[in-house]
Formats: sequence, C-alpha cells, structure tokens
Amino acid sequence: MTRKPQSDADLDTYREVLTLPIHAGASPFSLNEDEQNFGPEDWAWLFLSLNQDYRDAYEQRAYDTDTDISSKLLKPQFPGLKSDIGGECANRFGLPVWVPPLTLTLPPLAVNGDSWFFPLKRPITENRPLKHPQSRAAREYTYIPANEDLFGYRPPLHVPLYSYASRNLKSRTQDISTWSNVWAAIDCSIPPAGQVAALIDLARATRRKLRDGGWADHDGYWDCGIENIERNDVFSSSNFPYAAGATHKVTDVRCLWRAVVIDPLGAIANQQDQLLRTLKKVHRDLIANGLAKEPVFKRFQNFLPSKPDVDGASQNGGSYLKALFILAELGDRGLTDPQVIARITGTYSSNGRYLYTWMRDFHSNIDRYIDDAKQMVEGGYRALIHAQKPD
Repeated sequence: MTRKPQSDADLDTYREVLTLPIHAGASPFSLNEDEQNFGPEDWAWLFLSLNQDYRDAYEQRAYDTDTDISSKLLKPQFPGLKSDIGGECANRFGLPVWVPPLTLTLPPLAVNGDSWFFPLKRPITENRPLKHPQSRAAREYTYIPANEDLFGYRPPLHVPLYSYASRNLKSRTQDISTWSNVWAAIDCSIPPAGQVAALIDLARATRRKLRDGGWADHDGYWDCGIENIERNDVFSSSNFPYAAGATHKVTDVRCLWRAVVIDPLGAIANQQDQLLRTLKKVHRDLIANGLAKEPVFKRFQNFLPSKPDVDGASQNGGSYLKALFILAELGDRGLTDPQVIARITGTYSSNGRYLYTWMRDFHSNIDRYIDDAKQMVEGGYRALIHAQKPD
C-alpha cells in the first residue's frame, strides 16, 4: 500500500516522477513545447497505458516473440511490440499490436494518415468477394475492394479499368459515373469524426490507384450520399452485430449505422465537410432520442474552466486533459486522497484562501475530476479517437 505523503519532500518526490511535469505558478497544468504537439492518439495512449486490464493482458504476452513492424515506422523499432493474434488487442483496446505499457509515446508511423488506433477508426467497407480475383472480369469489375494494413488503408489491388469503362460509355451499355465510388458503413452511435477521417484516407488511396488506371479527377463539387442501412443495396443484407454507443433502448443496431458513399475522383475535402456535418447531426439526434449514449464528456475542453480573480484577470490552470492524466497517474500510484492530490498539484489551501480563483473551483470539484480521470483510463480514451479531439 502506498504511504501517504506527509512532508514537502514527499510531495516533491511524487511530482518529480510524474510522466508530465507540474509547473509552479498560475498554470500548473500548462503544456510544455512537446505536449503542445500531442494529438488524440498521444493522449489516448497515455490514458490506456494506465489501464490495468491492458497491462495484465500485455503481461501474458510479454515473453512472446516480438513482431516486426519496422517497415511501418519512421524511426527504428523499439523492443516489446507483440502481434495481436486473435484480435483481442484491437477488439478490447483499439490497438492493432500490443505495445509495452511503459512506452511513453507512440512512435510516428511511416505513412501519412496511418493510425495506431486504426481499429477504433475503421468503418465497415464494401465487401463482396470475387470468385476469381486474378481474372480479367475481376480487373474490369466495378466494385473496388478496400486494401487494409494494420495501421490504415493502402491503394486497392484492383480498380475498374478505364479502357473497359470507356467502351461501356461509348456503347452506352452501362452508366460508369459511379464506378469509382467507395461505400462504407459508419457507426453513428459514436462521434463520427474518426471513422470519416479513415474513410477519407481510403478515398485518397483509391484515387491514386484510379489515376494509375487511367481515370481523371473531376474537382467539381459532388454531393456525397448518406442512407439508412436498410435502404442501401450495398449493406442491406449485411450483419451488424454491434454499435459501440448503443443504449438498452435499441432493438436493432442497424438503425445506428449509416451507409455513405464518396467519390475518390471528386473534391474530397468538400465531401469530407458534408459527411462530417450530416453524420454529426445524425449522432446528436440518436443521443436526443435515447438510442446512443452521451459521450464520456459532452464537450472536449482544451482548458480547465477560467475564473476571474480580484484584479479582473481570468486564469484557468492549463490543459484539461493534462490535469486528468496527472490525476489518473497519481491514482495509479495509490494516491486517491483529494487533499493529498491538491497538495501535490499545488491547488490546496489550508485556510480557504487561494492565489487564483480557478484553484478554489478545481479543489471544490476535485472528486469529479478524479472520477473523470478514472473514466478516461477505463475506456473513455476511445472518445478522443472517435471525436478526433483535441484537434
């Protein structure tokens, strides 16, 4: 059992071993230069690395042979990465490989758009198996199968040949305007930004392959489509066994999914904006109707709440996520007493007088912040990937 710190020296010892430093003064949770560059995946990993279930699961594989993903990384691979045989890591925690819990930061990936949390971002893509994938018919096929890697999408192996498509255009035997389209199913019970980001990466990878096949871009605005699953020809017969944010009121999870189509040869940025606007509204409506759960936090705060001081200036103490992570790490070290935590973080006052008003607010609500920190460790980190926050 962790000894309760008593002296100032004890407090200093705990401050010094924290992963993220606490600063003196008005903003103990302010971000240093490195932390200012943290994105959703960096913060998500920090919280996940404290998850005891993840640590226990990794420990069971600690002596397995390391997997070689060096070709996926920008920098030399570090030891301890393990294959996710059976998909437990992806399904339970959202990572495609087992990463040692003591890893401070996830290394950069070699391909722009790749993600360490790709399993949490991946939409369901169109999947109609070809009977003879090496045949000429397959090369002329109008459906474009997605080509997935552990960390993201790669250019598809096959796209419709433009030479074949142009013959159909001349003879008017088929409408080829939709041959370059890519369909995906989006889980709207969770914030859709992560899935849309993955779909955009898929569209860009597909565009490269289509260009190689002789297709030309058309940058005019294109109205991308969003349909209910039941009405969509591509996914109407597909099985949707789950939705990540479904409530107990849901009797058929298909009502929480939407089929979306994007044209990789069109204006991708315009389509992305339209998809995000529409799918975010679908998500909000599902929450309002009690079919989808509220996110762990209704809004992602970049900073702790600002409070005006007696001189009229407002202070906030720094980063909201950094404050939660420090509280989570202190809890992981057995420090759960709100008074002790306030002393370590420099937000405690024995006489009720505070240098800054935000500290009084933080101290009076510290139990809630501690609970929020626990939620982030126990699975709330997923919301950072789903919503792509902080951006």
